[in-house]
Amino acid sequence: MVLIDIDAFHQINNFYGYEISDKLLENLSSILQSLGEGLCEVYHLNADSFVITMSSTQDVQKFSHNIQEMVERIENHTFVVDDFEILLSVTAVIAQDEAQKISHTLDMCMKYARKNRLSFWEHSPESNLNKVFEENLYWTKELKSAFKEDRIITYFQPIYSYVDMEIQRYETLVRIIDDEGNIFTPNYFLPVAESTNQINKITKIVFLKTLKMLEQTTANFTFSVNISFSDMQDPNFLLCVKEHLYDYKTASRICFEILETEGILDEEPILEFIKTVHELGCQVAIDDFGSGYANFENLIKLDIDIIKIDGSLIDKIATHQEAYDIVDAIVGFAKKRNMKTIAEYVRNRAIFEIVNNLGIDYAQGYYIGKPRDIILKSLDSESIQCDEPYKTIIYVSQAKEAVTYDDAIKILDASWSNNRQNNVGGVLIYDKHFFVQLINGSVEKIDEIFERITKDSRHHTIRVLGES
Repeated sequence: MVLIDIDAFHQINNFYGYEISDKLLENLSSILQSLGEGLCEVYHLNADSFVITMSSTQDVQKFSHNIQEMVERIENHTFVVDDFEILLSVTAVIAQDEAQKISHTLDMCMKYARKNRLSFWEHSPESNLNKVFEENLYWTKELKSAFKEDRIITYFQPIYSYVDMEIQRYETLVRIIDDEGNIFTPNYFLPVAESTNQINKITKIVFLKTLKMLEQTTANFTFSVNISFSDMQDPNFLLCVKEHLYDYKTASRICFEILETEGILDEEPILEFIKTVHELGCQVAIDDFGSGYANFENLIKLDIDIIKIDGSLIDKIATHQEAYDIVDAIVGFAKKRNMKTIAEYVRNRAIFEIVNNLGIDYAQGYYIGKPRDIILKSLDSESIQCDEPYKTIIYVSQAKEAVTYDDAIKILDASWSNNRQNNVGGVLIYDKHFFVQLINGSVEKIDEIFERITKDSRHHTIRVLGES
């Protein structure tokens, strides 16, 4: 059985309206139906999900291959609805299980695929989904211990001002440090924190630790704290903010950066939060703007001060005209509305200069500086000399269990799909128990991917052969 989810469908609803969205679903359903009459049945499960069942006469391997081709076809297809051209992306997972378990298995597969940013994933006995459960249980316990032992820590990434040619801001980023001193990024523990309703607790800790760093810093930096719509709807968090930001000089150095991309379910407390923090003297930014279906109307409605332009656009700005044009339009809108702009994911000098020429106010990314547990006193334009557009890692790993040819093909397909989404290239060679892989891409992406590889329980040992 196959479960297909439309990525960020709520944003399509918000941007185009329900009438256009319904017609879009009809068009997508036609593509799914074309998968093979008589060989499968397609069911519209809910607003953004479809289920496909395979007939008993269908070849399993061919069926899986057809699903992968269908995912690529959808991603490369431009849907035209009432003269609107709309691009879609979907996540598809395949699983086989007993009737009473299949729904739960598909749900877990979808969560696994989304966590690992896979557009397609096929569950098999060898993939051992139980390890996903084990990982969730581990992080549930680890998160509980981290709260108790004060192991939720903060890192700070610098943000460069083109006007003043120096670092003027920092974004606060959350990390967990374990008993052995290993540092873990949010992709390991935030999904568990969200599913266990502990995300607001993390936000409060990060906010208070940011204030502590602000008090210890003599330079007049502004610090950004990431918050979600859930945080803004939490009256206790608003009380905490008001209690600690009574001094205008302190409040004016805090920027609340709205993380969530989902639609606003209850608008009133959101607007009340923004109004209150503005009155205190804080700024409000919207994060990852330009990803999915960005809504300019929300920027005005929410009274946003700063637009952080999504890194996926900035990363392509030197090579893709479409990305350049979208960023140019966002900057033009921001200037008309007297909003400041920050470019995320500035990873080399070419992007740094293009961003400057477009009139963007600030730059953030590895070219400016990596996240650290300390902050730099100053960094002017002459200090920026590290031009690291790419990073390459070659490693060999021994799998815990022998990998068959069919399994290797599945791994290669999933790896190819994931790497393509992240603009990462590479080569993978396998022989039963052993894999040799070279991955090449931006420093941020390679670090993120390799960190995920090292935590993959399917590897018995991993040895880095070379890095540049």
